[in-house]
Amino acid sequence: HEVASTVSQLEEIAQVSTLLLRNMLPDVVCEVYLRDGLCTRVVHDFQSVSVAFMQLTVDTQQDIQTQVMYINSVFTSMDSFCDKHGVEKIKTIGSVYMLVSGCPTD
Repeated sequence: HEVASTVSQLEEIAQVSTLLLRNMLPDVVCEVYLRDGLCTRVVHDFQSVSVAFMQLTVDTQQDIQTQVMYINSVFTSMDSFCDKHGVEKIKTIGSVYMLVSGCPTD
């Protein structure tokens, strides 16, 4: 019983780790890490890649719920933009949105 419980906990941790990895890295890099291990070096040479950071400025005089709703609205619009134009959203941290374009996904 104790071994089965430990195995179940490890499987749950592995699932959470995979989700975190997929949220932090482009899919193509994530697949390499999941297949070959995190110690694998992933190096690619691309002719034209752009990395962009968008920092939102929020009105700190507004209540926190209004600030979060504003950030969520803008980030949802950015997600739609990325999906429509083949741009890879890398991650969001607080009110910062990071994206990459020109990086092949296959």
